[in-house]
Amino acid sequence: MRASNSKLYEKITKEQRTLLGLLGESLFGRSFEPEEGVDWSAVFSESRSQAVCLLAFQNYKQLPFSDNDLYKTVSDTVLRLTAQNMANRRSHALLDSIMRGAGIEYCILKGVSSAHYYPSPILRAMGDVDFYVNDIDGAAKALEANGFTTNDRIGTEFGHHLVFKNKKDHFELHYEVCEYPKSSVTPVLKEYMSDIIECSSEAYEELVRYRKTSDFHHGLNLLIHSQQHMTSEGIGLRHLCDWAVFVDSMSERDFTDLFKERLQRVGLWKFARIFSLASVIALGMKEADWMYEDDRDILVAEQITSDIIYGGNFGRKDDTRRYEAMMISLPGKDGKKRGSLGSIIGSLNRLARCYWPVVKKLPFLYPLFWLFLVVRLLFRIATGKRSVSVLSVSSKKSRDRASVYSELRLFETEQHDK
Repeated sequence: MRASNSKLYEKITKEQRTLLGLLGESLFGRSFEPEEGVDWSAVFSESRSQAVCLLAFQNYKQLPFSDNDLYKTVSDTVLRLTAQNMANRRSHALLDSIMRGAGIEYCILKGVSSAHYYPSPILRAMGDVDFYVNDIDGAAKALEANGFTTNDRIGTEFGHHLVFKNKKDHFELHYEVCEYPKSSVTPVLKEYMSDIIECSSEAYEELVRYRKTSDFHHGLNLLIHSQQHMTSEGIGLRHLCDWAVFVDSMSERDFTDLFKERLQRVGLWKFARIFSLASVIALGMKEADWMYEDDRDILVAEQITSDIIYGGNFGRKDDTRRYEAMMISLPGKDGKKRGSLGSIIGSLNRLARCYWPVVKKLPFLYPLFWLFLVVRLLFRIATGKRSVSVLSVSSKKSRDRASVYSELRLFETEQHDK
């Protein structure tokens, strides 16, 4: 197996190896024995920063804890997260009831659609309930009639969903399946997603009925979502686990028949291959021939895996990630990459649209938002909450990360991708 030649395990800590071993055991039944002298407190902390605590510690009673306080903390956390996941399934059931009652066609994005591929779905970390509809007004009225409220308007948050809440539930109604890249291939991506509801199917998980996206739409959404967060604040092992169990659910032929040609058309095939190799290296997923083209692929997969391990879920382990995200060059509307200044301005404007929605109507306020962020950063440096070197450190890290991501040729469609 080519990925078995990876040297990543020699470069990471004993505790990080232990976490990956626990995940591989849970997901793929990979044989795992903890090393001597493992700091289980550090493993537990690592699992939380990667949003895979429940998956890693499902069998915590069988682990060699020597600290009773830590054992109790792990036990309480596992019980709490299990209860949260059960409550999340109740939310999915409520959404299904409301949409069906109103005659609104919908489908779940990620969430239980992702959990469906796990050996034990209840172990997949759950958050908000994301769903997509064609009838936006009808869905909004149905939610409001059932006690949900929203302050959002189309295009004022992240440009692809509205948030509806009641006292217990948090729903995100998507009028776009995902946050599409500003790229020349975006029309093709939207074409691919145009029949997502028509291709969805009824599914049951823990007695919860819902509309599950097709394999193709689910996989494509995972890739778009993962690359978007990876090239900004970062993704965690949770995202890698979602992709790994999805890929593992399909045969080599079925996967390539379904994805290869269509992903090549939009410049995501190499990312799919490298992301899969990262799943093999980190989690012990079974390797397939389609994942590998040359030895360089293994090195890039190692670098992506390292980026995931050291960044944490949405950059939780590294507080400079938010600054790095502003400096990483991403494709522009014409598909070309912007310089660092263009990336910074684009990122700042995106943050402004999120936190100051009024800038969409009053664009002259953008520079005021930039000034606000600068003043806030200077204040934090002055009060010791941030190091004075944070920007120079972030600049170097952003260049290193951008160099790795450039290897993926995201949304590039040259012939050599085929």
